[in-house]
Amino acid sequence: MGLSRHAIHQLYGAIAEAHPETPWWQVHYESDVHENDWVLVDGETEADVRARWDELKENARDQTDTEIVRIVPLNDLAKEQAGATA
Repeated sequence: MGLSRHAIHQLYGAIAEAHPETPWWQVHYESDVHENDWVLVDGETEADVRARWDELKENARDQTDTEIVRIVPLNDLAKEQAGATA
């Protein structure tokens, strides 16, 4: 039994909160294999994340048609969630 999407989202938020010095980004993507999924990527700026994503696509034969849907700065999201629960 895997974790729910909500639990995974909370886990990502906890990672970002525990390591505020590292900019974490939630990359939502779609491909022939995945309709709507996300991964956690670290990077200084959104441009860094996009560049790393391009490198990953080049190295993963089955993900070459992957498109980024949106990029969410997870550290900001973690701060918002912490404020909502305080």
